[in-house]
Amino acid sequence: RLGTYVAASFSRQNESDADELGLLLTSLACFDIKAGALVHEKLSKLSGDHSTKLTDTHPSSMERKIILAELAAVHETDRVTNPAFSQYQRDCLNKREAWAQSIFAVRKK
Repeated sequence: RLGTYVAASFSRQNESDADELGLLLTSLACFDIKAGALVHEKLSKLSGDHSTKLTDTHPSSMERKIILAELAAVHETDRVTNPAFSQYQRDCLNKREAWAQSIFAVRKK
């Protein structure tokens, strides 16, 4: 039984690490990094979120919402204070907008 608790705890940490990596990838793709916390907040409300049990392999949606919101706030502060990253995001947004316009131009033909 102890192995079950250790494995569940390890899995929850893996899921939290994956959430953080997802947030960073979301940011690099110039999408809204606050959306992950909103998704987990909605999931929590829909599922009647329970506190995490020792054997659960994933953090609860409410735990994930809190962690993602905290990570997004830290990341947003880093983004604002790092001029190179801010320029990267501006470039990324411009490229994404140009790509979207090219898609619409193709569809109009």
